[in-house]
Order: sequence, then C-alpha cells, then structure tokens
Amino acid sequence: MLPREVLGASRQVLEQSFQAAIENLIPHAIEALFAKASSSSSAVEQATVFQTRYYLQEKRQAILEKMQFFLRMLLDRGLETSYAHFRPASNILTQQADSLSLLDSMRFEETLRFNSITTLLRNQADQQLNELNLRISTLFGQEDIRERENPFRPYIFARCIEQAIESMRFEADIANLMVIYLSEALGRSISDIYQQVNADLARQGVEAKLIVKVKHNTDVSNTTTGKFGHSAFANSTSHYGRAAVVAAASGFPAMSMSSVPSLKDFISLQRGRAACAELNQDGQLNDSEFSWKSDKFALGDVLRRIFGKDDGRFPEGSGYTQFLNQTATNVKTRDLSFPAALLPLLKELQSEAASSGMLASERFASQSVLLKLLGKMHKQWVTEQTGLLNARGDLRNLLVEQRQNLRALTDKPEQQMLIDVISMLFESVFADTLITAELKQSFARLQFLYLQLALMDSSFVLAPRHPARLLLSRISSVMLAVTAHRATEREFEAEIAKIFKTLARHDCEVPGLFERIHTRFDIYVEKELRVQDKAIRRAVKSVEEAQLRYQEQSRLSLLISRPLADIPLAQQFKNFLELEWARAILLAARQSESQMQRFCAFVPDVIWSIQPKPSIEDRLLLTDKLPELKSCLQQGLDLLNWNNFKQNALYGWLNDAHQKALNTVTTGGTVLSQVELQNRFALLLRHIPLLCSEGDLSGEYTAIRPFLSAVTAEIDLAVHYLESEAYNTDAAAIPIALKPGKSFDSKAILDKLIAGTPLEIQYEGNARRACVHWSDPHACVLILSVSGVSEPVIAEQKYLLQQFSRSQAKLIEPGPAFERAITTMIRTADHLESQGQGNYPG
Repeated sequence: MLPREVLGASRQVLEQSFQAAIENLIPHAIEALFAKASSSSSAVEQATVFQTRYYLQEKRQAILEKMQFFLRMLLDRGLETSYAHFRPASNILTQQADSLSLLDSMRFEETLRFNSITTLLRNQADQQLNELNLRISTLFGQEDIRERENPFRPYIFARCIEQAIESMRFEADIANLMVIYLSEALGRSISDIYQQVNADLARQGVEAKLIVKVKHNTDVSNTTTGKFGHSAFANSTSHYGRAAVVAAASGFPAMSMSSVPSLKDFISLQRGRAACAELNQDGQLNDSEFSWKSDKFALGDVLRRIFGKDDGRFPEGSGYTQFLNQTATNVKTRDLSFPAALLPLLKELQSEAASSGMLASERFASQSVLLKLLGKMHKQWVTEQTGLLNARGDLRNLLVEQRQNLRALTDKPEQQMLIDVISMLFESVFADTLITAELKQSFARLQFLYLQLALMDSSFVLAPRHPARLLLSRISSVMLAVTAHRATEREFEAEIAKIFKTLARHDCEVPGLFERIHTRFDIYVEKELRVQDKAIRRAVKSVEEAQLRYQEQSRLSLLISRPLADIPLAQQFKNFLELEWARAILLAARQSESQMQRFCAFVPDVIWSIQPKPSIEDRLLLTDKLPELKSCLQQGLDLLNWNNFKQNALYGWLNDAHQKALNTVTTGGTVLSQVELQNRFALLLRHIPLLCSEGDLSGEYTAIRPFLSAVTAEIDLAVHYLESEAYNTDAAAIPIALKPGKSFDSKAILDKLIAGTPLEIQYEGNARRACVHWSDPHACVLILSVSGVSEPVIAEQKYLLQQFSRSQAKLIEPGPAFERAITTMIRTADHLESQGQGNYPG
C-alpha cells in the first residue's frame, strides 16, 4: 500500500479515538473550571470562569461538532503535505478573488499560550508520540525524524480546539479559558489516541525503526540535474519557488535573482510607471526596498503569512520572526533626530505629556509616541480641505509620502513591515473597480488611522471579521447595491459621510471605535432598506402577515385535529373542521376576540350535536342549541365565501346527522358528554392568537404563497414573484446550469444575502442587477429591488438558491472589499516576484 493509503486507514482510527475522547472533554473542563473558581480571590475572575462554564454546558454539542469539523480539515491538509518535496501551491494569477480564503487565522499561534498548549499535549503523549513519529518516518523511508511531517502531531489537536472556539465568537477572556481547559482535558486522552494509531500502523506492517541509508559523496557540481531530476540551482533559489511557479504558468520571464522587489516596483505594477513617477516627485520611493523582509522568502509568501494565509512554509508558532530581517532594526538610529515635518506634532505631544517624561529624548520615539503621532496626523493633516488627488488626478498615497518620516521613528522591523503593508493595502483599495471614486477618496482619508490600528492591534491583519475590515467592506457593498436601485442613494451617502466625519474626529485610542460604528451602520442599513421605500415596506409587512396567518391556521388545525383523532366522525366533516373551520376562526379573530372564541366553541358543540341523544334532556338541549349553531356556522361560511352549492351540501349532511342523533335511543359505543368534549378541546377554547411568526419556514413557501397573494390583494399592493415551478410560468425558460460540476455551498450564499447585498439575477430572460432589501429571518423569502422593475420582487429563498446553483444568479462582489484588496496585494506581489523589474506597464 502507498503511504497515503496507510495513513488514510490510520486516520479513521484517530478520528474514532478522538470522537470517543471528546465525549468526556466538556465535563472534565467544567470540573477544572469549578476548582479554579473556588480558588480565585477575584470576583471578576470568578464571574468570567462561571460564564465560561455556562457556555461550555449550553454550547457543548456545537463545540464538539466544530472540533471534529476542524480536525478533519487539518487532517486533510496534513495528509497532503507529509514529507512532500514541495508544499502544494496554486497559481494565484489564475484564481478568482473569492477563492483566496483568509479565514485561516494564525492569531493564537503567535502567542506563548498556544505554544504552551502544544507542548502540554506533546508531553502528555510522551513515548507514544515518539513512537508515532518514528513510524511515520519509516513509512516514508526517511532517515530523519521530523514531527512537523507527522500529520497526526499534537499541533493538529491544539489547532482544532482553538479554531472551534474562535468560530463560536465568544468574548476574548472566555475563549482563552475554554481553549486552555479543553486542551488540558484532552491531554488526559492524548496518549491513548496515539496508542491506538500506533497499534493500527503496526497492524499494517509499519515498524517503529529508523532507516539508515549510506550516502556516497558524488560530485554533481558540473551536472544540471541530480539523481531525482531536480536542478542543481534549485537550492539557491528555493525561496522564489512560488514566484517561479506563477511566472511559468503566466508566461512572464523569470525574475533575476539579483532583483530585489521594492515598494516602488509594487506601485509601478499597480499604477504604471508614469503614475508612480508622479507619486515619487519628492523622492519618497528612491529608497523603497523592503529592508524588513528576509531574502529567504518571497514577498507573496510573506504577505500570506501576515494576513493568515499560511500554506505551511513557516514553522508552527513562529510569528513574524521567521521572515523578518532582524539586522534591519533601523540602522539609522545611530544618529537620529526627529523628521522636520513631524516636529510641530512632536512638540504638541511634548506639551501634552510634559509631566510623563514620555518624550524625554529627542533621539528616538517610542512605540506609544509613534501611535500618538499617527493619531494627530490623521486628525490634523487629513481634513475636509485636504486635497487627495495629485496632478494626474490619481489618489495620493499619504503613507508613501510620509514613509521615510515614519520609518525614521521605528525601532523594530515589524513596524517598518506594517508601514509598507498598509501602504500596499491602500494601493490595492484604490485599484478596486467595484469601489466608487467618491468612496475611494473617503477611504484615502483613513490611511494614518488604519496604520495606527495595525500597529496597536495585531488581530487587525489576521482576523477577517475585525470590525475595521468589516466596516470598509460593508460601506462599499451597500453603496454598490443602492446606486441604481430603489433606496435613496443620497440618504445613504449622507449617513456614510457622518461615519467618515466621526472617524476624522477620533483615532484608535478610543475603545471599540470601529466596532460601535460598524454595529450602528448595520442597524441603519437594515432599517432604512426595509422602511425607506413605501412599496418595500408594505411588501415586508405583507410577508410577515402571510407567515403569521399560515402559522396561526396551522396551529388551529392542530388544536382541532388532535382531539378529533379517536372520535368516530365522517372523514369529510373532520376535514371541514380541521381545514376550513380553522381558517374561519382565523378570519373571525381579525374581527374581534369574542367572535373568535365563539367560533372556537362551535367545534365541540357541533360534534356533540351530531352524537346520539338517548336522553330526553339531551334532545331538549340540542333543540335549544341548534339555532345558535346554525347562526355561527352561517357566519363562518360567509367569511369563507362558500357558494350556495357547497353550503347546501353541508347543511344537508348536518340535517341528516341531527335527525339520526335524535332518533337513536341506544348507542353501540361511548358517547362523550358536552363537558367531556369541552375538556378535550380546552386548548382550542383557551386559544390566544400569535403575535409574530415563529420557527424555520424555509420549506413552507408553497403553503404560505396563497396567504401572501390574499394579503397583497387586500391592501392592493402590486408585487412580482421570483419563485419555483409551482408558480413560475417562466420556469421552462430557465437555461440549464452553466457549470454543472461546480460545488455549491448554499449556507455560504445565504450568509451573504443580507440587506444591502448587490447581486445579479436572471429575471424574465434577462440578467438584471438587484439589491437585497430584506432577508426573512424565518428563511422563507427575500425582498429585492430589481433594475427595470418598479414593483418590489418577492423571491422564494429556495428558488433563488437554485438560480445560484445554476449560475443564473451571482453576487456582484466576488468577496468583501477588504479581502479583495488583500487578494489583489498578494497577487501583485506574486506577479512582481515572477515578472522581475523592468517589465512594468508604463
């Protein structure tokens, strides 16, 4: 068997052992947390611990499922790369923007805590792990033992726990406690898991012994290829591996090894030489090499690592240190004075912090001073009067203009790195064709603010759901959606202008600045897109009313059908009570509560009326009740709009049933009294109407549709429908799938279909732009505005997903704006490495 096949079989054993081990994981963690809370003397810490225990109990199943999910993903990756000569690499130039997922955050790997957890699991596994490492090296015929090549190493378990907890989005303190105590609990079972994997490998004939090979000292200096066909030159250029692959695949000439990519080259590739020359009028880019980067790694790989898109080229838990040039810790610090352009701001800081002594030395600025300077540059240098366009009409990159001044105030390569990375990020934002020119100018005003944030908060570059990233993406998406649709664009522009004014007045030292603004903007978008247009507002209310009526009628039918189950009654009359009369009760409830209660009481009374009446008292009582029963029934039939034929048929059947009841002296079965029937239907008699819809209605559109038509007709609302074959007369005209083999993730699409999402759909045979105005919380419909259609469009969610799967609908944005910028930056870096200098467009 091949090594991959052997590992595949052992993987199943590991997954089964892991599944068995995690059954007791939560109880052990809760027990340990209880002990921690008992020994803690801090009330705040105790509250955090108790809250962590609560979430572990409440979210137990979800956490365990996510742990297994992420373990499978990590195992998939590990099995692909075990002792691989080259790590898998894709051609970035041929990928779409949405194919570069940045969700693989490396946030925890850069902390001592994560390394400690990995070490803990390694120590707990002890000899079993050593034996497993030996078996894996034997399986691949290797002389040396490298734990990194073991696809089942402790790192996999630590990583699956942290990813599972991170995906639940708990508060930071709670998430940290969960990761630590779940890892410690898993440590109890880790040795047993490895023992079972070792036993399976032994069963497959994989021994725990080291292979020793005799190496012959052969001179290959004059040969072009070695024994295995690899170029003798490969080792000297290995760090350009990805760039070489990109260059070969895209037809660009290979990059000269003497070429060192720089920020100037990056901007030239983005803007063209002439635009870059305009940007470099004062020589800001004359010394623009990435001196903070180690020559061992290509720029594209470094950017992947920075933004959490690591592909295994870097050792686990190494942070940025692996690719940083530690000798470039600002060589100019030997005789450094503050840049003249920044002296006014520095003096202002001195006057504000004279008592603290923070600026006691004018030879070098501390990290805190650099952050405060960036805050002042943001608030004072970038105002509404600041011109953001250069002579060519291009947007100014303010970070590039101040690059030399800012670098003069740094003492770490990480700071220099972030200055260049954020500069390149904004270059990519400026190049995005889906962002309007007006928005780009507004985003350009935030350059110093975002650099300050990147220096203050390391999670900004790693976390795709960081509020600052989400805010930029959300604003871009909403403005793209409302530009040509029903929502008043001016009102959204005014609201977004308020956001930028707020950001202009504050810097990142304000706690939760971006989070609060993003939350408020989300609420504003959801509200305005729902109520701003009268027709949209009425369409939303119509859907809500239709869903409420459907659920109310279903509930009434259930309250009637359950007590009727064992009562001998003609099936046709049962159907009438369960379906038609339930609808009559629903209609009566809209008139008055007393009328609804009267219609509910009709059910047990009419059933009693057609049962045998052997006693004189029952016969007399029936004679007294018949006029009231007939009156109530007639009012109900009028509400139901029954024609004379149907009414006469029902009255004829009831007349015969009453005659039979009066003429029956003896009964062959149990006859329920009026009181017994009323007790049976007690829930119906005490029925309280629903105030709002409840539950998931994703599969109920067909049943709700008649109610929706009735509601829109009642209020005289004109709407269009986008729905499946049952109602869609144009369904036959839908083309077959354009990409029948393409995988389709409906949940991923639904998560993106929120208010303010721009999309393109097939409508009446044409591709049209659309905007989501309202997404039904019960997963039944969405309300859209569609270009060229004056009325709201009510789209069946299931049918819209079918259009996505058939490639008849698509999101206009291939990904969030911020993530597109990161993707563009990485692709440009790969292109730069592969193309080499001297080939940029002019």
